[in-house]
Amino acid sequence: MATGCSSPSYQRRIARAFNKKVKSRNPKEGDLVLKDNRAPIHDPKGKFRPNWTGLYIIKAIWSGGAVVLMDLDNLDCYTQWPF
Repeated sequence: MATGCSSPSYQRRIARAFNKKVKSRNPKEGDLVLKDNRAPIHDPKGKFRPNWTGLYIIKAIWSGGAVVLMDLDNLDCYTQWPF
């Protein structure tokens, strides 16, 4: 007996329900963003380390979705892929 979970109509219905709640992001140059903290796997703080690092300004948006981030002091630039 088939469960119906792999049928195309079921997949479409589930995808439609999921996509209703997805909000699109359209970042622009000059927007303030948080940068994902990609700390080493064996961080001594473990699960208590911060998930995000400081505020950054989007300096440029490249094709393909990569962005150039600049800190608030306009000193350092970082490239992050994907946004």
